[in-house]
Order: sequence, then structure tokens, then C-alpha cells
Amino acid sequence: MRSETVTLLLSTAAAALAGSVAGGFAARAAPMSVPIAVIDINGIVKESLAATKTPEEAEAVSRHLSERMQERADELVREGVIVLDGAAVVRAPEEAYVAIAPASPAP
Repeated sequence: MRSETVTLLLSTAAAALAGSVAGGFAARAAPMSVPIAVIDINGIVKESLAATKTPEEAEAVSRHLSERMQERADELVREGVIVLDGAAVVRAPEEAYVAIAPASPAP
């Protein structure tokens, strides 16, 4: 009876080890699919500042845009999306870019 227990334990341990090794190889072989979003910060800032008339207005618009971009990036990260600045992207499909509406800052 004792040899049967030892055989059962060894068989179980060997099966667990084989499963762990197979799982490790499968995890390495499977590509990780993580969504990526791109925010073209320079483009958004240039577009928004083009309509400003005074340095004070430009500063207020810049501050507002910075807050909006940070909020949007935070939302995307909470959804599991990696957020990149457009200046760091060599090439991406158009749908990867996130639109941030240039809204006027609160008075």
C-alpha cells in the first residue's frame, strides 16, 4: 500500500510539473494583445492655439488642454489601454489616434 501511495504522489507531481512547463511555453508563444491609443499632443496644441489672440488666452487654453488630455489618458488607462504621445509614434493607423475636442477653458 505504501508503494502505491508513493507512485501516486510521484505521478501527480510529474503531471503538475509537466503542466507548469507547458503553460510557461504557451504563455511565451502567445502574443500579448494590448490596445494602444495615440494622443497627438503637438497637433492638438497647435490647432487650439492658432485661434488664440492674446498670451493670456493661449496660456488658459494650454492649461485647459493639458487637463483634458490628462483626463482622457487616465480614462483610457483605466480601460487597460496603453497611451502614447504622437511624437513617439513612427506610424499608426488613423483609428489609433484619440480625438480630444478643443474646448474653451472655463472663465
